[in-house]
Formats: sequence, C-alpha cells, structure tokens
Amino acid sequence: MFLRRITAAVALTATLSLAADNASAGIQPIDDPPTFVTTTSFEAVWHATGAYNPDRDEFLYVASNNALISAVIFRADGTVRVPEFPIVTTVFGSTSGLDATGLQLHAVYNETEQEYLVTYQRFGPRSAAVPTTGRVYGQTVDATSGAVGAAAALDRVNSGDARCDARSHDVTYDPATGGYVLAYSIGMLFATTDACENLSGGHKTTVVPVSAALAPGARVDLPGTMPNSNDTFASIDRHPDTGQFLVGRLGDDGGRYTLITPSFDVVREHHVDNRNVTNGSFPAYVFVDVDPVTRNWVAVTRGSQRAQIMTLAPNGSVVTPSAIRFDTTFLGIGITDDGAILGTEYTNIGEYTMSGTKVSTYGPLVSSLGTFRSYDVVPGADGRVMVAGKHLNGNSTAGAATFLDVSRTRSIESFAPARFLETRPGQPDFDGQGRPGRRLAAGEILRLNVAGRGNVPTGAAGVVANITAVAPSGPGHVTVWDCIGGAPTASSLNYTAGAVIANEVIAKLSASGQLCIQSFAETHLIVDVVGAIPSGSPVESLAPARFYESRPGQPDFDGQGRPGARVKAGATVRVKIAGRGDVPSDAKGVIANVTAINPSGPGHVTVWDCAGKAPTASSLNYAAGTVVPNEIIAKLSSKGEICLTSFADTHLAIDVVGAIPDGSDVESLVPARFFESRPGQPDFDGKGRPGARLQAGKTVRVQIGGRGDVPADAAGVVVNVTAIAPAGAGHVTIWDCAGKAPTASSLNYAAGAVVANEVIVKLSAKGEICLVSFADTHLAVDVVGAIE
Repeated sequence: MFLRRITAAVALTATLSLAADNASAGIQPIDDPPTFVTTTSFEAVWHATGAYNPDRDEFLYVASNNALISAVIFRADGTVRVPEFPIVTTVFGSTSGLDATGLQLHAVYNETEQEYLVTYQRFGPRSAAVPTTGRVYGQTVDATSGAVGAAAALDRVNSGDARCDARSHDVTYDPATGGYVLAYSIGMLFATTDACENLSGGHKTTVVPVSAALAPGARVDLPGTMPNSNDTFASIDRHPDTGQFLVGRLGDDGGRYTLITPSFDVVREHHVDNRNVTNGSFPAYVFVDVDPVTRNWVAVTRGSQRAQIMTLAPNGSVVTPSAIRFDTTFLGIGITDDGAILGTEYTNIGEYTMSGTKVSTYGPLVSSLGTFRSYDVVPGADGRVMVAGKHLNGNSTAGAATFLDVSRTRSIESFAPARFLETRPGQPDFDGQGRPGRRLAAGEILRLNVAGRGNVPTGAAGVVANITAVAPSGPGHVTVWDCIGGAPTASSLNYTAGAVIANEVIAKLSASGQLCIQSFAETHLIVDVVGAIPSGSPVESLAPARFYESRPGQPDFDGQGRPGARVKAGATVRVKIAGRGDVPSDAKGVIANVTAINPSGPGHVTVWDCAGKAPTASSLNYAAGTVVPNEIIAKLSSKGEICLTSFADTHLAIDVVGAIPDGSDVESLVPARFFESRPGQPDFDGKGRPGARLQAGKTVRVQIGGRGDVPADAAGVVVNVTAIAPAGAGHVTIWDCAGKAPTASSLNYAAGAVVANEVIVKLSAKGEICLVSFADTHLAVDVVGAIE
C-alpha cells in the first residue's frame, strides 16, 4: 500500500482551476498547467480513451462522437506532440454512426511495431446477406503522425442474423507474437430468442489472435454462455511474466474471470456475484489488470453503485477473495507503476489501495468550459497518468485530457547519516542543536528535536536512527519513544558497563517532531539519523511493546509470548505477530528489536518467515554472557509469524516497534548474505567474497540492486552488518557512495568483538552501498529488505 501526492496538469481549451476546499490532503495542482486547443470535430464526444508509448514517453488520446474518431499525441508533461488528426471518418451501412452504448473504444501500444492500435465498434457488412451489423474494427496509428492504412474488421461472428453483433470488446498487445489478442462478446441487444449462434437470448465471450497487419486468426470461445445479452462487457490483459491472459466477462449476476494460456486453453475460472453489493445495484462493467508491484492479477467487478476487487496470483489462484471493497463506482481504472489504483469517478479521480481503501480524491475538475467528465485512466512512467474524458458545458461535450502526477510518498525515506545528538564535550553534531555537552543522567528524559532538521521533513511521522550508548556507568538499557506518557517498558538498546554499543531503531515522533530518550544508567549518547517515515507512510511506527520474553517472571504485553524458559541451541521458536496489539492482522512484515540475554556461548540468532529451514544469514550476533540487541525488519509468514533460532542457548526478548502492510514499498526479504570478507565463507551468489579483511579507512563498494531478490531500481536497502574480530575499537559507516563517508557511525565495535547492527541505507544510482571501517576488520553484510 502506498500513499502519494497527486498533482495535475489539465489539457483543456482553458486553464482548469480546482477549488481548494475540494482537494484532499496532500493533493496539489501543478502550476501553469499546459493546455491544448480543441476543434469542433471533438464536439459531442461520447467516449474517450488512450494508450501509453514507453518508447517515447508519450500518450495517445482518442475520442469518438457520432461519426468521427479523432486523436492527439501528448508528451508526458501534457503538451501536444502531434495535433488532432482523424482516425475514422466514415461509417458503413448506417446513418446512426458509431455504437456508443458502453465502453466501445480502446487503444493499445505495440512495442514491436512501435505503433498504436485503436479498436472500436461500428456498423459494417459481415457479408452480402448481412450488410449492416455491429462489428469490432481496428485502425493502426503511427507513433509519430496519424492513421496508417485502412481500418479492418477483427471479429469472427458466424450468423446470418443481421442483429447478431460482436459487442463489447477489449484488446491487449502480445509481445510473444508482435500482434494482439482481442476479446469480445457475441449476442443480440435485448434479445430473448434469436438465431445468433444458438445463444437463446444470451451472450458468450470469444478471443481472437490478431496479427500486426490486422489479420484475425481463428477464434476460441470461452466456456459457457451468460444471460441478458445487453450485459456483454469484456476485458483482457496479458501477464508480463507468464504470457497468459486473464479475460473478464459480465453477466446478470456479476463477473467471470477466466485465465487462459497463450494458446487459449482454460487454466481456471472465478465467479464474482455482484448483485448484493448494494441494494438496487446491478453489474455494470469488468476490468482486469496486472499490479506492477506484486505482479498479481487485479479483477474489478463494477456495480452500478459500488465495485468489488479480487486479486489473483499469476497462476490464477486467489490471493484476496472478492468482497465489498470500494465505496463508490467508476467508469474506468488504471494501475500506476507503483501499484496505485486510480478510478474515474465521473468528475473526480479516486486513488485506492489494493484492499479497496480510498487514499485520496482529486476533483471535482471544473474549467471555464464546464465540468470535466473522466472515462479512462492511462498509466505512464514514474507515476504519471493521463485521464481521458470530456468537458461539459450545456449541450457541448468537447474532448479533453487530464494529466496527473501520482508521486508516491515512500514508506521510508533513506538518506546519508547525520549526527543529531552528541553528548560528549567537543564532539560535533551536524547543526549545533544537539550538543548538551554532558552525560545523560540515569532516568533523565531527553527531548530531541528531529522533524524539520537536516533531511527530516517537518511533519514526519517517524524517524530511523542509530542510537549509541558510550561508556555507561552500569548495565541497563535505553528506551526511545514519541514522548507520549512515560517511557514504555520495552527497550531500544541494551548495554553493559563501559561498553560502546549501538542499535538502529525506527521510532515514532511526537506531534511536535520530537523523540524522547531515557537511559537506565548514566551514559553518553549519540543519535545518528539515517531516514524518516513521512506523514501518511503506510509503514506504521508503533509504541514499543514486548511480544516475547523467555525469562521467567518477566512480562510481555498480553501474556501470549512468555514460555518461561531459555531458548535451546538449534531449536526453532515461532512467535505470533500479526493480529496482536497494534499490529494489523494482514501485516506482511514487522519491525522488531530482538535482544539476546546471557547466551551460553558465542553465536548468532537468525530471524525469518518460517518458510523452510533457517537461512545461513544472521540477524543478531552475540558473545557469551552478553546482553545484545538488534532492530530488525522481518518478513511474516502467511500465518503472521516469525521464526527464530539461536546458535547457543539464550534468553530472548522481542519488542515490536512497527508494522509493514501489504503492498508497501518496503519489502521484507528472506535474509541473504551479499558480502563476506572471511576466506572460505560463502555468500549467496559468489559475487561478494573478497577473501580479505577490510583495511582501516579503505572504502568498499558492494553491489546490492539487481542481485537476488533486490530490484534493480530499488531506492534503498535494509542490511544487517556484522564486524568480526576488529583490530581495535572503532566503527563502520555505511552510505550511498555519494562523496566522502559521513561522520556518523552505523556500527560500533570493540577490539576482537563480533557485533552486528541492522541499518537502512540509501542505494547509489548504480545500486551500490559503500562501507568504511575505522579499524581493520572482517565484515559480513546480510540483506533483509528493500525499499523500492
């Protein structure tokens, strides 16, 4: 789930103005929106649609009226690339022109031929015996100019009855063949009995391969027929990974979604009953698409008053069953490249999550030429979309297009580390606001201003910070929270007397943008901020709560996680997370502080999603008899659990501080070792094994993006970094390779120690992170998450 800021430039014959009191929070119109001048040929528009050209980062806008289909090619910024040109100017065998009953106009871009295809329904001859009937036609459009060649009929209806139509249709590009696949319905409008291929008043859906030269192949009928041939709407899309097609079709009671192979064999089918979504509602349209983020199929059954959404895995199995999801209905949908569903709500544009929750609304759209009515949403690159529609002014209905910038607010914004607090006298922080110059007293509460400083935006909801205790006067812990009430009982960092130990935490900020910090013992403290959780982020930072505590007599927050015994070496512990406390039941990941307490020997803890055996990567490293914490981001199992295993006997405590919802751009991954400097020790793919200790002060570059499960275009990464047997006391700094290493530390160590810290770090443009160590040391880097 993503939250985004929607901004817009509207192409009309006059600049569009948006009433400020109608814009939801975070939605702002672009200054000086570009315009184009429509002509009279765009009057009396019935329908509008479009297609995106990724090769040229351009949009084709198409509109139809009684006797004309015209188009304009726009650049991504909404300015005109090719002025209006006609696509269809004549009709066959009818004075009534194009059939505008429903969504009968579609467009798609062919990347192989670098041209568009516009498909539409019109009246035309099937044969000499059937001179006038509803048919599906196609017209090729050059990507830089206008219509190419003649229009061609694409349907394969076999009937001698002139009323037997090829009705509602949809088309998708097929890169496997360089052509297209057409889905359409066959039936008779309002018929009860007829000779239309023996449908007995119903309709059926068929698919036809179409070559780039617009030659239709043999048709394949999908199983079954449906009643009421007026409800014949069809939708089709191709899965970019499997090459299979999902076809949506509509009947009296709702939608049917049929997954078919490239040769049109049926894989599986699902049925959605839409009749009882709202009293009086009836099925209206179906839409199918692929979520670019999860790669799941998205199937929407639109009722006359509300709509339902169902998500399917690429193989067609149900991920999310259909349910009453949307609080409104719409004429068209589009899914942006970062997974936002945009629905055309007549004069508004609504933004939804995959669970049907409305995030924001843009509109109503009003200009001096009237109210804008949206028909279709065409996603482009980088969150840009074109909304195709028309504006209404009395009896005038001129074509128009609205261009939106759906810029997402990332769940976590990662940036170069900056020191926000430094209590040691004479040691600098980045801006002079966080240098009290004295040790923090035991039990003292320190309020630290964070929001509005450095890269942390004013109004940020949370912060990602590396907290370091320096030379505490005794054993104890540090707690970090949002200043509401007293300090929680959970710990953010555990230490022993005289140690220098760090832990990275994700902490909620107060309404005034502050963190509160309290230490059990007197100590110096350092706070290095490495990221922020923007306002509205789907990643929710929570007040710390103890979800698991193995020590007898020590409480957890709800009594479900107190085994009262040490964790045995090699044993697997399952801890229920989702649905407990403030963690949503459908959370896909968790942010937790894991602490090993008095282990029987040196070793490590591994945390994973319970799938298969424990990975070889470590989440927390410890020495015998120590108290060592590490904050982790962990993937949850399908049951909402995490699994933990320890190399040695130990007590364990788990404090949950945040939740990662489904669809977040923070993806928790099964841990994998991306870098290992010790000779003979494996990494996961053999690309990160230098086989030598890191030299003090030497910068090491590690490729992260595009390896394993990390996307090539990931913006940031969550890594567990372990220093192994350093030559002396010091620290490791991790950053995005821009300029010199920051003065902030990511991991602190003592000579000969094995110490780890999980950090969130921004990736370079090449997908790399840079590391530098104060002293010679071995290093291991385990990747546990990615920020897209």
